[in-house]
Amino acid sequence: MTPLAKLMWLHHRRPDLLQQAHYVLGIKEYILARLTGQLVEDYSIASATGLMDVRSLSWYPAALSLAGVRLDQLPPLVDTGYQLHGLTPAAVQATGLSPQVTVVVGASDGVLSNLGLGAINPGAAAINIGTSGAVRVMTDRPLVAPHHDLFTYYLAPHQWVVGGATSNGGNVLQWLQTALFPQLPGAAAQVGSTSTATLLRALANIPAGAAGLLFVPYLHGARAPLWDANARAAFHGLNAEHSRLHMARAALEGVAYNLKRVLATVINVTGPVTTVAAAGGFARSPLWCGILASVLDGPLAIPQGVDSSARGAAMLGLRSLGVTTQPLIDNLQQHFQMVPPQSADVAVYAQLYPLWCQLVDQTRAVDDQLATFQTLHAGKAGAGDYHGQ
Repeated sequence: MTPLAKLMWLHHRRPDLLQQAHYVLGIKEYILARLTGQLVEDYSIASATGLMDVRSLSWYPAALSLAGVRLDQLPPLVDTGYQLHGLTPAAVQATGLSPQVTVVVGASDGVLSNLGLGAINPGAAAINIGTSGAVRVMTDRPLVAPHHDLFTYYLAPHQWVVGGATSNGGNVLQWLQTALFPQLPGAAAQVGSTSTATLLRALANIPAGAAGLLFVPYLHGARAPLWDANARAAFHGLNAEHSRLHMARAALEGVAYNLKRVLATVINVTGPVTTVAAAGGFARSPLWCGILASVLDGPLAIPQGVDSSARGAAMLGLRSLGVTTQPLIDNLQQHFQMVPPQSADVAVYAQLYPLWCQLVDQTRAVDDQLATFQTLHAGKAGAGDYHGQ
């Protein structure tokens, strides 16, 4: 995140290191250079750095000055369909691929997810929940949020993605397993494990709204729409009638509430949304998909395969090679599983979501003070050793 800010920090703290560097680039550009011997950066990755002028698709001199980076330290910019022909001898030996392989530069994972979900038309939103989460809508030009609380990334000519990412998605479920349900086998396993399936089946018996329990899911701070590293997680409304299952259900609902708030922020920039396609690890859970559909009060379109970014990368590569991808998109959309909202749950979430937003907004000052306290006392808390609790 935010390479511009990190480079500014380096420029002020260790300008000698930055001046000595031959190149300033990301992991993807480095790997492409090792594979092909050619150093380039695509517009999609560059549009996320804070160093590129999204209007002219060129490095932005004012940003470079702030970052203390020279133009000759940055890779040449190319379109996402740009082709690099041939691999280096070392890459051929390491991979076993043909030296004549054509490498398509490609884009970033977020915009490729929209393409892989077929969410490329006005009014079509894409939501991903993996470890983290994101909401994105495609536009035909770069649109900038008035409060600068969203990102604008390039995919291809006349295809831009406006959206917001959250740092709290599937990792919230993982935290639940380790913190509240350590007795489940493999409690720290990722979504799809037996323990996760057992927990999610149990949560299906907890009514929507978790008996009035709210969870703010900022275990890892907050990106969109708050952009606040000091934001903290919290349960609110807890009483003696609530169980750990209520807490777990409230946590999944809290992730959904946050995505609803991000989507509302996106809609303020892009205009109304008529369809929502969703992917990521959470899409394997009918319960979580149902929660999100009811929180959003609209159906979710779930593809057969949840790795939409990989699908989008393949489609972008085919585009570059001159193969039309519209039949692939049509076929994908024909096989969507539609998850409808449940009217009774929609009514519950319509009551609780405004309270959740109010809770988030009113506790931020307390979060700042707690974050300061936690920083000062880092490493002093102790993990405890009370087995089975």
